[in-house]
Amino acid sequence: MAVCRGMRIVREPAEVVEAVERATSEAASAFGDGTVFIERYVESPRHIEVQIFR
Repeated sequence: MAVCRGMRIVREPAEVVEAVERATSEAASAFGDGTVFIERYVESPRHIEVQIFR
């Protein structure tokens, strides 16, 4: 499974605690802040659009 730094894909509920702990530890080491965000993983997206206004 390919994983980007700090990101974990969790497919089973039993994997959540370990994945969050690892991501938190990695974030704290890399950025000095262990804050993590949990988002739904979209397996086969058709289109993702992000708009940023400044």
